[in-house]
Amino acid sequence: MALLWIEGFEGIGTTTGSAPSPTNVLARKYSVIANESSMRVQTGRLAGYCLNLTGAGQWVQPATLTTNATMVLGAAFKFTSVNALVGFLNFYDGATQGMNLYMAGGGEISVRRGTTVLATTSGLGLTVGAWYYI
Repeated sequence: MALLWIEGFEGIGTTTGSAPSPTNVLARKYSVIANESSMRVQTGRLAGYCLNLTGAGQWVQPATLTTNATMVLGAAFKFTSVNALVGFLNFYDGATQGMNLYMAGGGEISVRRGTTVLATTSGLGLTVGAWYYI
């Protein structure tokens, strides 16, 4: 297994609560960025910084990482709501939405392929404001 991508968001600015700086800094590593000016630099999970996507319609997308059918991903997330049906991690095969994770409400996560729900956690109980490594 090879490491394909690692991101700590250490190079997006150092002023918490502000937009990534300088303007368009995310374009150095990501092929598509939506609404960068609305994103915020925040204190990271253990130290350093993280990227706070403050609302719908914001995302970062790296260039194509691999054509392998299997990939393992790990990421730390901190949610501001655990009750809304919100997608927070999406994978695409070209323009076709593949695997994705949704906040399913009540602190549960659903795993989907496109719009088809494959599984939903039961008793996970995620809470607002806590970091979770998924």
